[in-house]
Amino acid sequence: MSTVGLFSKRDWETQSERIPGLINIARIAILFSLLVIQIAGNYADSDGPLAIFPPAEFYSWAAVYGVLILVTVLKPEWQRQTLDLPNANAVADITMMMILTYMAGGIDSGFGILVLPFVATSCLLSHGRYPMLYASYAAMLIVLTMFLLGHISFMPFDVAHHSIITAALLIGACYLVAALTAFLASYLQAATESASKHQLAYRRVSGLNRLVLNRVQEAVIVIDAAQRVWLFNRQAKTYFPGLAVDKQENVFGDLVGRWRHQPDKAFETDIHIFQHAMHVRAVPLIQEQTELLMLFVRSLREVAAEALATKLASLASSPPIWRTKSATRCRPSAMPTICCWMAMPIPPKPSCTALSTAISNASTKCSKMCRCSISATASAASRLI
Repeated sequence: MSTVGLFSKRDWETQSERIPGLINIARIAILFSLLVIQIAGNYADSDGPLAIFPPAEFYSWAAVYGVLILVTVLKPEWQRQTLDLPNANAVADITMMMILTYMAGGIDSGFGILVLPFVATSCLLSHGRYPMLYASYAAMLIVLTMFLLGHISFMPFDVAHHSIITAALLIGACYLVAALTAFLASYLQAATESASKHQLAYRRVSGLNRLVLNRVQEAVIVIDAAQRVWLFNRQAKTYFPGLAVDKQENVFGDLVGRWRHQPDKAFETDIHIFQHAMHVRAVPLIQEQTELLMLFVRSLREVAAEALATKLASLASSPPIWRTKSATRCRPSAMPTICCWMAMPIPPKPSCTALSTAISNASTKCSKMCRCSISATASAASRLI
């Protein structure tokens, strides 16, 4: 039987393996963009340098971040850690982004927003686990950056209110992104598990259907109104070697026409297909908007041979002559049985004289043993002949 696969390999585990590669692309884009901005600022025609970052600190940061990217490209398995612990690779990205924000002058520079994508990727790499831990780590680095730059201090009146508001918004965004990403990752994980269960159930049912259909003596073919084949078993391939799924078979045109005339009624008929006499039993299958016709096809020659074999088997299994304990009658069944019971085999092609003699001897012995009349036994044996 040939079937069309309904499930493709697109589960959460497979898609999550692509996340490290996408993260590397984002890292390279950020690094090269910042390098272009820094170099363009250093060599711009102006009274003073327009570079956003201090040159020494920035190029040191770029070198460290470049090594991190190179390691993740050469050893991508470093990013695929067990789920028992938080992902160290994601923590490194959050740390590097906050160092960049510190070099740019703090949260007011706007570079702190670069931490949000890596908070999200951290939750994705951990399959939705530890969202609050990643968000809290980013919030701690934000507060530490503001403290080092003097935007907040232990003096209640010596604070930068604008920086505090910006930092509070950024911290809230970190928690919100972490929570949403964790929820989506958990939802996708649950959906993947459900899809895996349904896929396993489908494979079991499909395998069972394949086993059952292939053991059916008839050729089973499922077609639609356009005579397109949906399903068939191994025996159908014997009758129709060119049969294939999604292929239109015009030989079933008469059957489809009769089916469309009475869509809800099953029918049986004898037709000639490819110069072979076939017996066809058609059963409509109607499910919602799908209308199919299941054909059970059998060669009339095979049907006749099976009927003949059944008759021969019934003759061979005829019951022998029997007697009850108080028997006063003898019930003969067939001539081969009488001959076997009497231990007097008859030749395959006996003459009339020999056959009459054998019947007479059998009748005499049967009447002596079973106390039956000779005339009754002889008449029964004559009817068998």
